[in-house]
Amino acid sequence: MSIAYKKVSNIFIIIILPVFSCVSNYEPAILEIIASTNTVNKGGLVTLQCIARDEDESSIRYLDSLKYNWSASGGLFLEPYTLDTLHDLQNFIIVLDSINQISRGSKIYWLAADSLGFGIDTGFQTITCQVVDLNNAIDIYSILIRVQ
Repeated sequence: MSIAYKKVSNIFIIIILPVFSCVSNYEPAILEIIASTNTVNKGGLVTLQCIARDEDESSIRYLDSLKYNWSASGGLFLEPYTLDTLHDLQNFIIVLDSINQISRGSKIYWLAADSLGFGIDTGFQTITCQVVDLNNAIDIYSILIRVQ
């Protein structure tokens, strides 16, 4: 909305003009997070995949690319071997981060262990995926994994 001011003999007239845009942004939508298991032993590995979509399909705005930000209440994230290897663990990399976050693709691996390789406490751990599009629109989805 645009506001214009016009002075007419010591009186200000405020004119409000609506501004219309032909381009809008749809927020991404997370449909589900698929886990290879919802219960894992201490030190066990869980494969996670976030299924999301973004409906920005038009001749004006091309389909947004999505960024996946993963976080967990405990444990470590792993990813398949890449050039930015930190610690190799049988063709996986342990992604060390003090706040247990990782920004990677839609598929990731989570290890129910701490940075020294010891199993984390039993109980429920929350795994969260935040999907962000090119216009910073977001969707967030969390699941629980039980560590036994």
